[in-house]
Amino acid sequence: MFKIFTALLALIACYVFYPGHSNLPVVAIANYGPHDSLDQSIEGLKEYLASRHLIENKNIKYEILDVGFDQSLIPKMLLGLKAKQPKVMVIMTTPVAQVAKNMINDIPLVFNVITDPDKAGLLNKPNPISGSSDMQDVTVVFDFIQSLKPGFNSIGMLYAPSESNDLSLLDQMVKEARSRKIKLISLPLEHSRDAQYKISQFKNKVDVIYTGPSGPVQSALPALSASANKMNIPIVNFEGRAVKDGLVVASIGVDYRSVGKNAGKIVYDILSGKKPLKASTIYPSKHHHIGLIHLKNAKKHRIYLPKINKNVSLI
Repeated sequence: MFKIFTALLALIACYVFYPGHSNLPVVAIANYGPHDSLDQSIEGLKEYLASRHLIENKNIKYEILDVGFDQSLIPKMLLGLKAKQPKVMVIMTTPVAQVAKNMINDIPLVFNVITDPDKAGLLNKPNPISGSSDMQDVTVVFDFIQSLKPGFNSIGMLYAPSESNDLSLLDQMVKEARSRKIKLISLPLEHSRDAQYKISQFKNKVDVIYTGPSGPVQSALPALSASANKMNIPIVNFEGRAVKDGLVVASIGVDYRSVGKNAGKIVYDILSGKKPLKASTIYPSKHHHIGLIHLKNAKKHRIYLPKINKNVSLI
């Protein structure tokens, strides 16, 4: 009996002084699916909160779920996270955020990795949301491509017509190309299975192909890369994983850790008891863009290597 009593006292002491993770405040993160840019953004959010002394599994807990890019599973994911009774829920990407806005009204929401929150309807009443955008500064994109291929005068772009993020990016690309007197050929891509046929239409028509963040385009990158190499057209992607995998010549785009850190600022305000401004958005600056160049692929395409700076790297 004495041993049992002693053991019970030990268990009670552990519960009181080392309560574990179950009693920690929860930050829920509703993600669309596993992707390098989204993962980096989550890490950036955690890094910012850690810099404010909110350490994972010490005084804060994260509950992270994704739906593997299956939109039909989003409501179930949101309900699962809501059951964890989070202090705040971070909603990643437009498809997730649009569903959450209509479903969740009793938990503070912060959007993250949303290119155009206005067009996505996230800033509208009722329940306007604040958060962090990953909107590209297309002047940086064109300047980077110009540094790779001085004098280029045509660019091809595939886009998903069903994704508001892609339509917003396309609109900016069209305006910037027009202002620089560069020909832009854009082709809609609804399904990744059609990627090879679509990209073949760029043959002998463009100097460079730019691939943005849409799901159909990114999932088809291996096929797009094979076709572009046969046509001897370099691809510049929006983020660096495809460069590291050897699929494209280069990448230029937003540093997604910075995007996550911007979301972390709003999350921190909510956890601190502050009420963030409704429908406010933090956008990346030009300094939050990074470039990556695949040296071997660049030589194959006779790409000019620009002067490397702190925001551009070679691999």
